[in-house]
Amino acid sequence: MGVERVTPAELHLVHPEAVYIQSEVPALASDDWGWAWSDGECYGFAARWKGRVGWLTVDGPREKAADMFRAVLAELPTRPAGFTLPRGGERLLPATLRADGVDHWDFRWTHSAPPRQEQEQLVAVEPKPDQQELAMFLADASPSHSVEPGDPKIRRWVSVRDANGRLLAIGADTRRPATGVAHIASIATRRAARGRGLGAAVTAWLTRQTLADGARVVTLGIYSENAVAQRLYTRLGFAPGAHYSSGRLAQEERAPS
Repeated sequence: MGVERVTPAELHLVHPEAVYIQSEVPALASDDWGWAWSDGECYGFAARWKGRVGWLTVDGPREKAADMFRAVLAELPTRPAGFTLPRGGERLLPATLRADGVDHWDFRWTHSAPPRQEQEQLVAVEPKPDQQELAMFLADASPSHSVEPGDPKIRRWVSVRDANGRLLAIGADTRRPATGVAHIASIATRRAARGRGLGAAVTAWLTRQTLADGARVVTLGIYSENAVAQRLYTRLGFAPGAHYSSGRLAQEERAPS
């Protein structure tokens, strides 16, 4: 099977075990949702975004994924807003597709509630989140956080506070915009409070409650170099997941007129 254009529904059928497809591609998308491809081993997809091509994701064995990326890029009406490839796949692209601002990260998931954590009873829902307070906390505790306070994808914030009401740890329960799949994000602990299991408590509480609310899977993303968090999520039952590199393609250089 060569690279073929498929519908989102067909993409789900051909790759039923790909949790990232389940997270990002609506199985019942309309015909104008975007683009999807498969060769039976690799897959790719990109949604329309503000009248242009959104993020182009291609996954599979790295060398074959890079080949598919080059092939499907030629079909698109505009350059994508950005790309995701298997870890290091951007290094296999030709010089004309130079990548900028590349981050290396892991996509992880679980279908099961984690072991109960010692500090989990300290976690509480923020009934009226103070967006400025959360933003200031994240700027200090986790500058590379993935979801900003006020983002419409957020269903709730949870926190651990000390006896004086000061934030010690927070996390967000979000939903992926295209599919509604549960995704926890922006988990952060105050620097002075680290090593007390608060990040584990927030993650476990969010995962447990989200599954209890009816989610079939809970996902998260993590920078690959964050070894402490990697060990934490493994201990809480999150699958090792998929290893990705994401970035943007450099602007095409135009010949002088």
